[in-house]
Amino acid sequence: MWIPAVELVLAALVASSAPDLEPGRKLRQEGKIQEAILFFQEVLASQPDPLDAERELGHCLVLAGRYAEAVAAYAKLAASDDPRRQLEAAKWTGLAHLYLGNIETALEQNRRERHLAEQLGERSAQVRATWYAGQVHTELGQFGAANTAFLAALDLSPDDLDALHLVGVLTARQGDWGSLRHQVQDLELTVARSGDPDQTGRVYHLKAELALGQGKPQEAQELLEKTSITNPLYQETMARAYRAQGDLPRAEATYGTILHFTDHRLDAPLYYMKALLGMAEVLDSQERGEEAASLYRRFLEHWGNAAGPLPGVAAARKRLEQLEGPP
Repeated sequence: MWIPAVELVLAALVASSAPDLEPGRKLRQEGKIQEAILFFQEVLASQPDPLDAERELGHCLVLAGRYAEAVAAYAKLAASDDPRRQLEAAKWTGLAHLYLGNIETALEQNRRERHLAEQLGERSAQVRATWYAGQVHTELGQFGAANTAFLAALDLSPDDLDALHLVGVLTARQGDWGSLRHQVQDLELTVARSGDPDQTGRVYHLKAELALGQGKPQEAQELLEKTSITNPLYQETMARAYRAQGDLPRAEATYGTILHFTDHRLDAPLYYMKALLGMAEVLDSQERGEEAASLYRRFLEHWGNAAGPLPGVAAARKRLEQLEGPP
């Protein structure tokens, strides 16, 4: 159903040579995804230089779960003669493929992103792409490849806070709590040198991962409550802290927060997938079988047809079969 506010904005855009995309972004950020899609489609129908709108439309399509269409929108950027557009396309195309469990395609796009960033001399983009590969490998349990990626990122930028933080996450996933203590200290010193107090949340997050690993979920929760950062990585740790305390309602609410993120979710497909599975398991443990089955199906719609085994898929498929019973 069309809404008058969008119609008025689009009428103004048609007469303008430089479209204002902010109204569409605002719709997306407010969770009005279908309205945002319509907005950007109308912009693309009326403007001669549509590449920024193609990117924004791609983001909306990702959030709507229309990943193949999102990849097609990002492909318009990839076809540009501008290598910076190609860099954008590689980043966002790779992320869209992660939602579908197309891991090799996603990593191929990530390699292209790194190559383009290096060619352009965009060091920060090169570092981001390098540590992001490590983050992917970490959450897939490919710890050797993750470590290699993080070392490469830190070789490019030794004090990069994202890379240092995620090395700690990798260590937590491996259960190496002694090493994690040292990494927390290193991160704390680097944050202090950065002069940015807002980065202290990274330290609290790693300390929370350490507390969880030591069987202290209440302490983990209290550490995470010290930071106002709400990105999916932190929220996923908080959900696990609630689950470890048996506080299933708050675990459910926290997973729900991740699942309902808009722009925060665009570059966090791995934590969206973990939230789908975590929510299914929380509902299942409360004997809410029909709701749990729906979440298991959603999880498997994303990763169930992946070329190789991905975390949680086999167990989710088995449990869904049990919940659905004999045909």
